[in-house]
Amino acid sequence: MFPKVKLIISKENLGFSGGNNLGIKYALKQNPDYILLLNNDTAVDKNFLTELTKVAEKNSNAGVLMPKIYYYVSLIIPPRYFITIIKSIMIKGTGFLFIWKETLIILSMTLLFIGLSVKKFKVRLK
Repeated sequence: MFPKVKLIISKENLGFSGGNNLGIKYALKQNPDYILLLNNDTAVDKNFLTELTKVAEKNSNAGVLMPKIYYYVSLIIPPRYFITIIKSIMIKGTGFLFIWKETLIILSMTLLFIGLSVKKFKVRLK
């Protein structure tokens, strides 16, 4: 189905880093210009590889490059609510009566996020 994809099978479970190392060892034997490690659950911008390659070409002495990481959960549930709750409880020592709004916002957003995820997951199973 994917003629350019090489499936590497290990005799044992090497874990995440061990699997990466196995793939890197294989890739190095192919004499690549670059090696990219990308988790299967990573969402990337359509131009990320082009931009990363441009930076690599301009900085030939760089051994490792890493793009900026965006956390989608923080786009859905803004971190300011978490920060307010943590500061209120741990630093100010306030109780739930003072942070009920922030807690309700986080709880609502979390439930919405879980609901949408379950809905999309069910669609993917069909």
